Amino acid sequence: LVRNFVELARAHGLETFAEGIEDQDQLDQLQDEECQSGQGFLLARPTNAGGIEQLFGNLGPPPTSP
Repeated sequence: LVRNFVELARAHGLETFAEGIEDQDQLDQLQDEECQSGQGFLLARPTNAGGIEQLFGNLGPPPTSP
């Protein structure tokens, strides 16, 4: 089923985004099918605004364009 959804999206020029990734097996399957993006407890737990600010603060400033 996952393969079919990813192929259908690809055929229509759409980006694929998987929700609810909870274990490594799910992530592995999605990567095997070349799903482009995803979210879920395996990747990050829900957080508050302070946690988001800390996450982005750790990334540093955005790159400057020439």
